[in-house]
Amino acid sequence: MARRALSSAEGALVEGLPPALLSLLAQMGRVAHEGGYSLYLVGGPVRDLLLARPVLDIDLVTEGDGVALARHLAQRLQGEVSATTPLLTAKVRFPLWTVDVATARRETYPSPGALPVVEKGSIEDDLARRDFTINAMAVDLTPAGWGRLLDPFGGYGDLGEGRIRFLHPRSFQDDATRILRALRYEQRLGFSLEEETHQALRRDRGYLDAISGDRLRREVERVFQEALPERVLERAQQEGVLEALLPGLSWGPEQSAAVVRWRGEGREVPPLLFLALLAFPLPPERAEALQRRLRCPRRWAEVVRHTLHVRETLARWAAPPRPSALMEALDTLRPEAVEAAALLAPSPEHREALRRYLDAWRPLQPRLSALDLLRMGVPQGPWVGRLLRELRAGVADGLLASEEEEQAYVRRRLTALQEVS
Repeated sequence: MARRALSSAEGALVEGLPPALLSLLAQMGRVAHEGGYSLYLVGGPVRDLLLARPVLDIDLVTEGDGVALARHLAQRLQGEVSATTPLLTAKVRFPLWTVDVATARRETYPSPGALPVVEKGSIEDDLARRDFTINAMAVDLTPAGWGRLLDPFGGYGDLGEGRIRFLHPRSFQDDATRILRALRYEQRLGFSLEEETHQALRRDRGYLDAISGDRLRREVERVFQEALPERVLERAQQEGVLEALLPGLSWGPEQSAAVVRWRGEGREVPPLLFLALLAFPLPPERAEALQRRLRCPRRWAEVVRHTLHVRETLARWAAPPRPSALMEALDTLRPEAVEAAALLAPSPEHREALRRYLDAWRPLQPRLSALDLLRMGVPQGPWVGRLLRELRAGVADGLLASEEEEQAYVRRRLTALQEVS
């Protein structure tokens, strides 16, 4: 692999940050130093600056009390402390930017998958607790050390070589969510796993069992939010990570190709479409197990259940039904579930019908509004909603081709209603 050209840390700060943000960080470093604090830019922002990638977050670390420093910075630089956590971390809001100020800490893991025991530490301790060498660097922001790179684990060299490398051999055992993070960084950055790290990932993927459903779901959600989640899922399939996450869970070339086609048509690819595509091939008992394993909140659980419902509904249709029947069957379901079926349904006719439903029939509305119906004498109450649904179905089926035809239909229904009453 060709070695990447990297900036120096000081050069990366100057070249990669807006001048106003650079000035703010310099002021923060000066104020911190005057108050007896250290201050470092750490982790992902350092990595991305050195790679000349956009920096989305500003993460700062100090040795001492991060919350106290955050309050001091806010007072001196016209900011506002908006949130604090038990881990002595605070958010400071300035007019144009929000920065996180954390206390340097060390972590120990009492057992695999357990949350770490945390205590205050040095900047070296703080870097040592991180996941990969490329995320274990810091840049000094104080005046005397401005722009100095702290790189105790060789992250700068790994950036240049395009390597994802853990900090120690038990890294994935301590926290198996790092397995998914390794695959995310690999695909996002176009890197490859260092050999020992790769072997440990394959050896330790079973430790995913020790991770709680909530933590695992949050890490899976981050996969779905990547620019190209299908590539991360392909690698997770290749490395046996999906099977370790849940037996029977898989991602194949058909799913990736479907996403590429969908995106190539200019369609939105929402994050939970990937959950629906994972769920689509699963038998019902595995789909239920997936919901339990990830402790799915309501929206996620609906996507899984609705995906299986659409698949079962399609199996009952020898041929696609008329538009109004599709609307009746699908309108209350999550769109990601319908989109997954439109991509993976075995029948081309069904896939085409679902695409037409998504593009034309799901957003369809009658020409008459609820106010129009009230003006025509429809009594306020459930009949308004019922007639709007009937009008929509008639328009979809091509039976009501104009506003006049919709008005005539409403008058006929009103006559029938009055005769009944």
